Amino acid sequence: MTPTSVPGGTRLAVRLHWQLRAVAGLGASAALAYAAALGWQPHASGVATAAAFAVGFLFATFALSGTVPANIKVGDVEIKLDQARADGEQTGHVAGFTAGAAISRQVAAGDLPVDRIEAALRSALTGPGPLKIDGIQLPVAQLSPAEAEDAVLWVREALSTVAKHSAR
Repeated sequence: MTPTSVPGGTRLAVRLHWQLRAVAGLGASAALAYAAALGWQPHASGVATAAAFAVGFLFATFALSGTVPANIKVGDVEIKLDQARADGEQTGHVAGFTAGAAISRQVAAGDLPVDRIEAALRSALTGPGPLKIDGIQLPVAQLSPAEAEDAVLWVREALSTVAKHSAR
């Protein structure tokens, strides 16, 4: 099972291996067969029948899509599935977004020039140290000079846009 992430650290889904998809398919078949059997009994509870159909369709969705979502919401009922983090990658993404937001706020306020950020980022991406700028210290990946230059240009363009649109 491999968790899928989006920016901000939100977990979306867990992909299922074929073995788990087969188990989900068997569970769906069993739940739907049970619901059908309950439906034919004259004194069966309608709630139990509906619940069995719901469980069957839920497992069928897992089996057919091959993923289990992190949050399932039906009406007012919501199930949140907490997933363990196997590594610190997700924490690093959150720290990166937090640092990026802090830098953007400083650029928007006019307290931090884009050229200074560009120089600090270029040295951090090609050197051994972390990105250090105005109290922010963030470990960054070491990139080749060409990849680092592309990343620096992207950041420069984004921060220049922030500075341009926030100028009063």
